Amino acid sequence: MDNRGLICYIIISSLFAGCQNNEPTPQHDNTKRTHDTITNRTPRDPRILTEAELTDDSVFNDGSIPSSWQTAGITDSVRVKQFIRQLQIWVAGNHSDSISPHLLYPMKNPGIQNAADFKKNYQTYFNEAVKTAVMSQKLNQVFRNQYGVMLGEGRLWLTEKDNNILIAAINN
Repeated sequence: MDNRGLICYIIISSLFAGCQNNEPTPQHDNTKRTHDTITNRTPRDPRILTEAELTDDSVFNDGSIPSSWQTAGITDSVRVKQFIRQLQIWVAGNHSDSISPHLLYPMKNPGIQNAADFKKNYQTYFNEAVKTAVMSQKLNQVFRNQYGVMLGEGRLWLTEKDNNILIAAINN
């Protein structure tokens, strides 16, 4: 083989060897590479109760044992908890128009005669203490007794009437 044949052989061998490399040619740039983490989670609908919220504690934090829901005059505890969650959403947004149909009128305590009176004086009836009581209520620790369902150490009392959950008293 002469020199020209040897050179052709080397060139052809190099071409074949280069074609066998399937690895991408590294690009040299100064761009910093990061990996993004993409989660396919949508925000949880706050109106949907979790299993923990649906489960009632058999003993409260203070050591007391809760009465049954039936003792409080409640036929469906899940509906009460759903109402409390919805009430928390309404209170967070100061939606007095949404809350007003869910009061038992006339209300002796604090003396609310009708929906118009409630809406007009909403900030007085739902003061910061009442709002805090509603917003901080844990759904698995809802106190109940023969007088109804209590939120926030007695700030708000709920009752069931004609299959509706209603606010029976506001202690502001």
